[in-house]
Amino acid sequence: MDKSEKSPPQEQLESTFDRSASAVRSYAHKFEHSYGRQALDSGASFYNEHPALFAVVAVFLTLSLLPIATFIGFSLFIITSILLIALGCAACVIIAVELFLLFILISVLIIVAVFTFFVITSAAFTFAAFRLCQLAYRQGAAGLYQWINEVMSWISPSTTADAPIRLDATTTHEDSSEKSNGDIVLVDGEGRSREKNREVKLEDHYGT
Repeated sequence: MDKSEKSPPQEQLESTFDRSASAVRSYAHKFEHSYGRQALDSGASFYNEHPALFAVVAVFLTLSLLPIATFIGFSLFIITSILLIALGCAACVIIAVELFLLFILISVLIIVAVFTFFVITSAAFTFAAFRLCQLAYRQGAAGLYQWINEVMSWISPSTTADAPIRLDATTTHEDSSEKSNGDIVLVDGEGRSREKNREVKLEDHYGT
């Protein structure tokens, strides 16, 4: 361990201050010998050689200090004001341009959303119409109920799964005596009645 770690904090601060003061004194000494003393020697020699001109220059420089300081102050103020105004105008222009671009973006997104809805709706209606024609051509009236089931399943699958539309909605029964024999009367898409007997079905089945 070195001595600096063993010394208390106060001594460390004092040593740091001494080093800083010595550095400042060395720089001041260099400035004095390099610039200050030379300027004083030049001024003294100029005063000895041209005393009247030295007096005029000294008075002029003394009186010019205030205008020069005022000029520097106003110049800095004007430059700072112009920079602040320019930054403010640039910020306003940037904000206005960004808002305009944001408005264009929102408008384009709305147009895209409307176009997407139109395309999806048109495709859905086209497919539904094609499916209706296909089912009606293949199955007749029963295809209509199947098409309704499909459309309802597209709209709300849960409700159609719970309560599907029956395909034999037009099924009618004859009197109680025919019910006891198991006869069922169906009405097809052309309104014609067809009677089917379960016993006949069984006979046909076993006969084949």
